[in-house]
Amino acid sequence: MAALYIHIPFCKKACHYCSFYFTLSTVKKAEFIEALCKEIQNRSTELKSQTISSIYFGGGTPSLLSYHDIDSIMQTIYKHYKISENPEITIESNPENLSDTYIKELKALNINRLSVGVQSFSSIDLEVMNRNHDAKQAIDALKLARKVFDNLSIDLIFGLPYSGIEQWQTNLQLAMELDVDHISTYNLTVEEKTALARKVERRELPLEPDYTLNNMYLHTIDFLSNHGLTQYEISNFGKQNFWSQHNISYWTQLPYLGFGPSAHSYNGEERRWNVSNLKNYIDAIQNNQSYWEKEVLSIENKYNEFVMTRLRTIFGVRIEEIKTIFGGGFETHFLKTLRKLEFQDWILQENNTFKLTNSGKVLADHIASELML
Repeated sequence: MAALYIHIPFCKKACHYCSFYFTLSTVKKAEFIEALCKEIQNRSTELKSQTISSIYFGGGTPSLLSYHDIDSIMQTIYKHYKISENPEITIESNPENLSDTYIKELKALNINRLSVGVQSFSSIDLEVMNRNHDAKQAIDALKLARKVFDNLSIDLIFGLPYSGIEQWQTNLQLAMELDVDHISTYNLTVEEKTALARKVERRELPLEPDYTLNNMYLHTIDFLSNHGLTQYEISNFGKQNFWSQHNISYWTQLPYLGFGPSAHSYNGEERRWNVSNLKNYIDAIQNNQSYWEKEVLSIENKYNEFVMTRLRTIFGVRIEEIKTIFGGGFETHFLKTLRKLEFQDWILQENNTFKLTNSGKVLADHIASELML
């Protein structure tokens, strides 16, 4: 099995926290769709006839595309790739784009999973983030979407300036009342070269201390698990049978192709990433020129990624897999480092599989880095 990711770079506004590649101009949208379809077609041999089990439209704001734009992309994919009988097809969307008509159009395109960038149900939070919707639009959009989509996911961000545990609890409670199937929760991260980073540097926005963020995160785990959502990855919670199969493919090292500017690909041996510039991407594809860079992964790279991603998931790190995939030396290193660090209260062992405890999840990046080569 394999996965496809399509990066749609267009946005109406620049969210102050976002570091993904995007453009506020849609002047080149028609040229982009043409170039994107050409890339999809040209790279169809890279997966060696593997079956595609998930397709994901991310961005940017994919919901800025029209029915006909998405239909052209989907037709190209189905023409040139072997698609499973019941693939998971996800599109990210913003609440302000989700009219009743557009939601039904997405469903008619065989998209079966809708991911809505809510981020918060507080209009104050949304203003701080420079989002293009308010709280009412978010709630109304989810109510409309719930009538059409059986698989509904939202993104929420905690640790926002001026937004404490009470507002975060309100966000979680509203999500449950709106009956979403999946929630991705993210701690606000200050990325370089973003408007948020500049405001923090100028001390215009206060950030929550680490102990507050940790308490909010641990509260999230308890609250959502008590409401029937399983934490199957550090930032992701889903009802049974509603875990994101596309994201699981990343965390379990399945191959995937990424199309569009800035999109990444992985085939088990190397990583490849497209140029993060719309004009350069379009020009290169139109003129049959190179538009990507790549890195051949060493066995150490592969081991480090395996440990980092598996440790973040409900699947954990299985000792047998380390030995089988990487060899006895890597197994010895992992166990030796584990004993040396003595993470008794951070890692739980179950049948030769190591998983993070809730307190360990707070320190996941640190623990993973210690276990890496």
